Amino acid sequence: CALVGLGSVLEGGGGAVVVADVEWERFVPAFTSRRPSPLLTSLPGLNGTETDSAGEKTTGGARAALTARLAGRPETDRRRALRELVCERATLVLGRTADSSMDVNRAFRDVGFDSLTAVELRNRLNAETGLRLPSTLVFDHPTPRHLADHLHDELFAGPEAAPGGSATPAGSYGSDEARFRSTLAAIPFSQWQRSGLLTAVLTLAESDASGTPEDDGDSSHGAIGEMDVDALVQLALGDSTS
Repeated sequence: CALVGLGSVLEGGGGAVVVADVEWERFVPAFTSRRPSPLLTSLPGLNGTETDSAGEKTTGGARAALTARLAGRPETDRRRALRELVCERATLVLGRTADSSMDVNRAFRDVGFDSLTAVELRNRLNAETGLRLPSTLVFDHPTPRHLADHLHDELFAGPEAAPGGSATPAGSYGSDEARFRSTLAAIPFSQWQRSGLLTAVLTLAESDASGTPEDDGDSSHGAIGEMDVDALVQLALGDSTS
């Protein structure tokens, strides 16, 4: 077909014509992730590609199987399993060997992800989890750790998601000290400096046994001490809306 099309172009003498073999299932979702394309919509054979691609379908069976497999584990184990899942699928998308493991705290864009591979990873995770995840997934949750935590919160967000209602509400750190510590560790040092939190957090760490920081005249330390975990992390990440 491509040769026939190319021959027609050469015979017709038209200029600026390209004959390309495009993987539309990969290209269209990535190209239209932020806005629809009238050009692509008008092309024959692409009707419904934007909304009905495999990456957009919710697979209830996959979600049920995954939650059933993880539901009996402690929360820290569930999150670890989801981090492994994200890293394994990301490694496959990048075409790397299974033994070249990814750093869970390293940004996807730093290891070679672009808009096309981001959509491919989203599609794989949709199939694995049964969730309906957006094409901007790896940009909204830029590291495997953050992405895995998002998947956990989506899968186990309510009391009905785990036996005994033990699931952690989405966005809540609860008493999971390990997750809190790992999240703080994932924040770059430069971001702590830019946010103005570094000195205050160090002061909190050096406070006496009563938990009261020494008074050095800076009232911001007291305000930091009154923040909950979510507010502290959001401020360190530069989220001025919270």
